[in-house]
Amino acid sequence: MTREEAFDIAESEGQTVTFFEGYDAAIRGLASVTGDYQLRVVYSRDGIRDCLMQGGIASMEEAEEFIDYNVTSLHTESAPIIMREEI
Repeated sequence: MTREEAFDIAESEGQTVTFFEGYDAAIRGLASVTGDYQLRVVYSRDGIRDCLMQGGIASMEEAEEFIDYNVTSLHTESAPIIMREEI
């Protein structure tokens, strides 16, 4: 799903969604949390890591640390969801 598609779906539902800047390639879809009908953008953690590594973060470990401290720490009602794609 693209940023534009997510925006259009949310807009058609009369909602706004929060996006992370620079991680559009990691967008996987939209979801709402049980009991909370606010749509949220779903990002792949692996996709965010890949964006960071392509953007100049030197190693996977540094990218993971950056995600832990700067991305997943956002706690607002409309904060995007970070999905792990581990099997």
